[in-house]
Amino acid sequence: MVREKVVSNPVEYEELDDDSGKVAKITFYSFTENSYTHFKEALDKANKAGIKNIILDLRNNGGGYLDQAIKIADEFLPEGMIITHEDHKVNVLDSLYVAKGEDTDYNAVVLINGMSASASEVLTAALKENGKAKVIGETSFGKGTVQTISGLSNGGVMKYTIAYYLTPKGNNIHKLGITPDAVVENSYKELWEQ
Repeated sequence: MVREKVVSNPVEYEELDDDSGKVAKITFYSFTENSYTHFKEALDKANKAGIKNIILDLRNNGGGYLDQAIKIADEFLPEGMIITHEDHKVNVLDSLYVAKGEDTDYNAVVLINGMSASASEVLTAALKENGKAKVIGETSFGKGTVQTISGLSNGGVMKYTIAYYLTPKGNNIHKLGITPDAVVENSYKELWEQ
């Protein structure tokens, strides 16, 4: 057996047929360090096929790297639109993430549920509050905190909260979640729930 770095694809792409034409469904299982790269490959496939109806499935996505969610939001938001804020107790540490992209004409829908958290919520709020997507499903988990890791002298690490993520309109969704535009309960049951 040889040890190697495992590189998995956290993004799945499929094309669906709808009454209004083709729909591209892009499912995110997590936001890993290569999520944006795989997302961009999926979006390029949709663009080459002339598909403007996009479903972003963030159900059961617990989050991950913030920078990946920001890059993905940038593909939908024109330059100058706010993606998210980092709200620290000390204002000088606050960060504002602003889109650098071009205006797009996608008809986007975001699917969320109670397990959509953290970076998933950052992306959802960015698209919803900027009027670039409708959100369907169940209220999201509500993890609106920023964590960081510091090394300790004994070789261990300490993970702690340093700020809140705020939505583009300045809302703190921690422990509240994001309410969808249309509530649709998930009828699918996991095997252990049956």
